[in-house]
Amino acid sequence: MSKSNWMSKCVTCIKPFHAFRWKYHCHGCGSSICRSCSRLNTKRATVCRNCLSFVTEPTRVPVDCSVKEPSNESVRGARTPSKSLDIPEEPRTFATVKRHTSASALLSKRRYPKVPFPKNEEQRLRCLQELRMEFQLPHLQSCERLAQLLQQALTVASGEIGAIQLLGANRVATITTVGCPMLRMPREESLSSYVLLENAPVLVFDTKADVRCRNHPFVLAYDVQAFWSFPLYIRREIVGTLDIAFSTTTPTMSAALTSILQKFANVVATSIETSLQNAPMARAPMPPVHEDLTSREEVMEKLLGMANTTANFLDGTQSNRSTKFY
Repeated sequence: MSKSNWMSKCVTCIKPFHAFRWKYHCHGCGSSICRSCSRLNTKRATVCRNCLSFVTEPTRVPVDCSVKEPSNESVRGARTPSKSLDIPEEPRTFATVKRHTSASALLSKRRYPKVPFPKNEEQRLRCLQELRMEFQLPHLQSCERLAQLLQQALTVASGEIGAIQLLGANRVATITTVGCPMLRMPREESLSSYVLLENAPVLVFDTKADVRCRNHPFVLAYDVQAFWSFPLYIRREIVGTLDIAFSTTTPTMSAALTSILQKFANVVATSIETSLQNAPMARAPMPPVHEDLTSREEVMEKLLGMANTTANFLDGTQSNRSTKFY
């Protein structure tokens, strides 16, 4: 793995990883954290401080829906609590982990909000299924044309970090990227998913002033000051985004620059559609069964005839080949 595709800083303290500061993964959100920003709870799962902030003050609840509250006096990494703790045996004290009743719940329980799903996106998902984009993701990731277009868009916008994302049914996958690793995350955790709600470019000029981006792990890990996301339209449906992030200076956006970057996004979408049409092993969808085939016997006879036609074609192809004897 190249150094550019490696998360080099802790998302909580923003300190770089090295031989004496190892990298761990939070079992709650998957973020890259250091040992100082982690804690081993009673379920033996390493979590970051962001996930630990979800736990409320200790309250008495049933055992089947609770998690033990870790003590500050216990030794880090210990499998059993310290004997000096004055904890009564009965009844035990637990900390309730409440579930979010709304996908757009903001900073009351989370340090950054989840992206809600649109109410109606059947046509968009049908478009993704017809294009077979999720199956052809490795082919798109090897397309040099998309990488060149992303680099040109970064040059025009004077950005440091860029990515072309695929917005799937439940996950967001990176097609190509510059300045950050290839990611695959839940759709509700990605900043690119806000494009589906706006149905227009999402322009955040100051991430510290925007509640959606202020405490997001991607913004904290790369010190992102501004974030732009442009939709990729194929067959009038949004299938992905062209994302540009700025980590040094907050840029100024003009109407002309917005138009230019949206045109770049349109060219990227056209290149994706062309690449999918030329993808190897692309198979046409199964033809629908005719309405006049009402009985099962007629359907089976039709399928048997198609199988015989295919077998005859394969036999004719093999007979035309020259046979060599050794």
